[in-house]
Amino acid sequence: MRLLDRIVDGNTLNERLFALLVAAPLPVQQEIIFCLPDIIGDEQHHEAALQLSKLLRTNFRLTAVVMEALDNLSLENTLRAEVCKLMLIFLNKAPPEFLPAIVGFLISSDEPFENLVEVVSGLRKKLDLNLADGLDGNIQVLTLSALHSRALSSQRLADIWLKAVSGAHSPSELYPLDIVVLLLLHSFIPGLKKQVQNILRSHIKGGVVTEALIEKTFTIYLAAMKEYLKSALEIATTLFKSPDPPVSYLGSVWFKLMLVHLEHYQSQSIILELLLLIGTCNVNIARSALEVLAGVDSRHLLQHTLLLMGLLDNLQDMDLIQVEHVMDLLCNLVYGGGGVDSLHEDEIHMMIRKYLSSSSDMLKQKGVVGAVMALKHMATSEIDSQENIQSSSSTDDSHLSERASRAKGLLELVMESVKSSVACVGLLYDQLAAMVCRCDALDISFLKWIAEEIADRFQDYFVKELKEVSKMGYTQFSLEASEEDYEDAICVNIEGVLRNEKSQGNIGAVAAQSLCVMAPMFRLLRSLQFRISNNLDSVDGLLSCSVAMPKDMTDLIDDFPKLNHDEQIFILDSLFYCINWFRELVNAFSLLRDEEMQTKVLQRIENIISLQQLLAKGLGYAKSLDYRPPRCHFYVDVKPLLQEKLKKPANEKRAGKGKGKGKQKGKTKDAGNTSITDVNAVVPGNPSSNVTGEMDLSVYKDFFRELDIEVFVALSSCLVLDERAVKEDKLVLYPTGLLFLLEDYVTKLDHCLPSTLKLISSLATTQQAASVGYASLDRIPTPLIARRAMKLLTFILMKLEATAEYCQKLLDSNDGIYDGPEMFKDGSAEVKLCYSMLLHSVASTLGWIGFHSSAYNALLRDCLHIIASRQNSETTKTALLKELVLFSCQYFLRYASCTVLLTSAGNLVRVMQVLSTFAPNEAEPRQKIAEVCHGFLSRQWYTLNGLPEHGAVYNRQIESLLKSYFANVTDTLSVVNTTAKWVEDEIQMLQNKDSCLHTFPTINKTNFPVLYRNLWYALETATDKALDSSADKGSKFKVWHLVCSTMSVLTNVIRQHAHRTNYQAYIKQSQAIIKLFLSDGMPVLEALLKSMSEDVIGLLKILQVTTRYLHTLCISTKREKMAGLTIYVPIVRKTLETLIFRVKGMLVANNSPDAFWMGNLKNKTIRGDEIMSQDSAADEQNSDDGDEEDLPQDENSDIDLDSHEDKHSGEHDGSISDVF
Repeated sequence: MRLLDRIVDGNTLNERLFALLVAAPLPVQQEIIFCLPDIIGDEQHHEAALQLSKLLRTNFRLTAVVMEALDNLSLENTLRAEVCKLMLIFLNKAPPEFLPAIVGFLISSDEPFENLVEVVSGLRKKLDLNLADGLDGNIQVLTLSALHSRALSSQRLADIWLKAVSGAHSPSELYPLDIVVLLLLHSFIPGLKKQVQNILRSHIKGGVVTEALIEKTFTIYLAAMKEYLKSALEIATTLFKSPDPPVSYLGSVWFKLMLVHLEHYQSQSIILELLLLIGTCNVNIARSALEVLAGVDSRHLLQHTLLLMGLLDNLQDMDLIQVEHVMDLLCNLVYGGGGVDSLHEDEIHMMIRKYLSSSSDMLKQKGVVGAVMALKHMATSEIDSQENIQSSSSTDDSHLSERASRAKGLLELVMESVKSSVACVGLLYDQLAAMVCRCDALDISFLKWIAEEIADRFQDYFVKELKEVSKMGYTQFSLEASEEDYEDAICVNIEGVLRNEKSQGNIGAVAAQSLCVMAPMFRLLRSLQFRISNNLDSVDGLLSCSVAMPKDMTDLIDDFPKLNHDEQIFILDSLFYCINWFRELVNAFSLLRDEEMQTKVLQRIENIISLQQLLAKGLGYAKSLDYRPPRCHFYVDVKPLLQEKLKKPANEKRAGKGKGKGKQKGKTKDAGNTSITDVNAVVPGNPSSNVTGEMDLSVYKDFFRELDIEVFVALSSCLVLDERAVKEDKLVLYPTGLLFLLEDYVTKLDHCLPSTLKLISSLATTQQAASVGYASLDRIPTPLIARRAMKLLTFILMKLEATAEYCQKLLDSNDGIYDGPEMFKDGSAEVKLCYSMLLHSVASTLGWIGFHSSAYNALLRDCLHIIASRQNSETTKTALLKELVLFSCQYFLRYASCTVLLTSAGNLVRVMQVLSTFAPNEAEPRQKIAEVCHGFLSRQWYTLNGLPEHGAVYNRQIESLLKSYFANVTDTLSVVNTTAKWVEDEIQMLQNKDSCLHTFPTINKTNFPVLYRNLWYALETATDKALDSSADKGSKFKVWHLVCSTMSVLTNVIRQHAHRTNYQAYIKQSQAIIKLFLSDGMPVLEALLKSMSEDVIGLLKILQVTTRYLHTLCISTKREKMAGLTIYVPIVRKTLETLIFRVKGMLVANNSPDAFWMGNLKNKTIRGDEIMSQDSAADEQNSDDGDEEDLPQDENSDIDLDSHEDKHSGEHDGSISDVF
């Protein structure tokens, strides 16, 4: 029948063929269907396609041949769409072996664009390739191969899928298939590699791509991951190297999943890539790569031991933290599981001895770290002998196991090798303490032997009888009422030991007796005692005993300039040693829950605060002193402080510019920069406020011992805002103590809990500083820290309520006036800062990226339940997640009215933003955020000392509020339009630097460019979203009419308030919107010109206002050589010229060439002056650019120019003909 020349009755033939199909056996059915396109005529193709699609529902065995037949039939677009729709409905019911054929048909290269969009949407939601359901991995790969072959032959498919993935705004809108398709496109289409990586990065930062999604992808599409391993590895490496913590964190998760799921020969390539990162990248990336290896179960790495042993060759180029990771990893592989790899063990011991025998302290320290890691895995207890050892108090060698004896020999070798180096001894004690705290399987007899040795040394070196010291010096800080009455009373002899050190000069000769190692030695001692006996009874006397310090320390600080150089150094050293001693005491005894001990711990915290205030005053006097504090961290070499930086005021920038304003900026501190050490300097009426030059101790934070995470249990103590209200010896926390703890707590949370939101903070630290002070914290698994933060959340909220009530009472007593006379009374500054820090801690806790993983869903629910239950006591843990989020948002919403510090406002908004990410489909949380932001922008803000806020930090905080406001309003486009209109009305109010807008008093003449820039960003973003949600051309026309009207208003605004930063926002964002108009708006206008000619012409006239000013701005930019703007001119000219040609073409095509008169514009400057000669040089610049120094930088300032633009498009200065 295929060979017949002519068919008389095609319809009858078609009916008979399909009737035959019903009764024929399977082979005949397949043959008939295969030949069908060659038999029937074109007129019967429509009916045949419908019959074949129905047949597919009842007999899936015909799937392959039906797909091929349908592909060969000539189908109309509507019919093809209908057939595709039917196939998508029954996609999940089709036999797996036919999925490649079905998918291949659905995404056929000749599929119309509209149909292809629907098909891609259907495949993303319904294509199930889960291997757990019994699907063969080969079928999965073949199906994805069909996708990849179609993507190669049709760029449209790749573009549609990328657009669908890019348009996802919440985790629920992305599927594991999307990640695999991104891998596929990255693998086979080189031109899309960068785009795929950018999409992943932006979605990770936005919380759309989560750890749970990546884990699910590996579970479902493991076969595909193996097939596209090269691209998977490349993407993981790119993410891993990202400077953004959430992105690099997900990159590390990706690496771990590959190591766990892939087979030996494939996982070897992952190991090699990680080794390459360790050997060639910067310190942070190398350290993270080592953490990835450390975070994988050793059974997945054991087969790669020989490969990993090559890391020993790179130890010389690593820092101590990297050495610790490497040695811990290798020793675990060599000694783990009870067996010993003698060959590799010998190699490790040779390396340790080599470094310990070095004359360089740095190499010797690496030997110390390596030895301690070897001890950690050597001295593990043997279960069968542990009970006998527990009952024995002897530490003779006879009671040590074989492995413990070898460990003892190694430790003695280390102690002998480092006895002359303070840095090495301190590092040894800190490393041993960390080993004892973190390793539960250590041999008890080995630990007892170490404890005996350390206890004897500590008592001999640093502890003296009180009577003996009292004869020679002065003791203080005793927590015992009548300590002198006890014959065996002791004290810590800081002054005596320090005098001996100063008199001997050479500390190296008595390294083990140096005060630098006192705190590490005590840390090791108390760790051993707690591990051995589960209490600290043998050392608890040290918590309350006195300390030998110079007499009359307060008077000595007041007379500091009169002291000689040696005396000044001695006083400052004494303060540092005493503070670090107390910090280590607080670390030790925070473990105990006894109320008496906790009271003493809180008293020690108060001692630390008072000593730090003295130290800050002394360092303020000693700015010209070439002083380096004593070392307290030994795992990293803390660089000496540059005296030039200490002498220069923190806020003094561009001295000499302006008339006296630079001096005022230097005197006024931003609230965000204020801490416990300088509160007194900004609070009026405080006796110490007349002290000039008091040093901010945050500069010296690297010279204070780290507080352990256990210390923050003190946050559970009762908060008392009035110190006079409570008697002594009560377990209470005062605002100064609370602020001290919170400052450290939030920095630790920000360090160890990477957030999904970018944090704009004045507390940012340098890269070097960020690596100091977190040694103990970094050893704790991140989920455990998150769990501890959850347990503290109840107490954090209790204190938040107390401080908020205090602030509300301040407002009530001042009739709601934010700068009333009592708003800045004594003690209010500490409470306001506590309120801000408490909100910061909540935001950092909830902002952990791990909460977006299903693995920690229960922990997230616990956190949200704690918050929600304070708003609604009937809330249960079983409530829906969105209900918990809504109640939590309502709880924090009530704090907006009592927020009196701008830093607190930013933290409150951040908390609500984080909460909204857990219910991305709910509109109410975003509405609440917008309301709060609008309220904060609609009022004036004051510093802790009552002066109006201003400066760079202030402007960054205002920009953060503006971004949050525009991002969370319900109808962004309408809000931007409304805002632009009232800005146009109020812009005349900005006559001088003290004037501000009426609606947003936070916006003044200086920081107005911040508002203007964000209006443009919001307009561009809102335009994209509004177009995506517009279904027909009529609604799109309305969107473009509103957009063009808003652009016209913003053009009028910039004419009234000229500023260089405003020009940059205008020229960049308007060009981007016009470019979008060309691709999306012009097709709409072309389609509607005949039916709505007057409306279309009216829209073009509105757009003309923007294009004319943009043309004028390009002329002025080149003429006046405006730095930073000229680079935009070529691409802007190209966009404008393209627009002209598109408008001309549209009018000619619709026989309306006279609808617009087009001609050459006169060249004018942005001030309206006509330019007679194109070559005349500019003789004036804008006069309002002087305040640009305080404006935050544009985060989106990277210029994305079209790589294919005409290189001569910006060469001419003649007018762009026909800009309407």
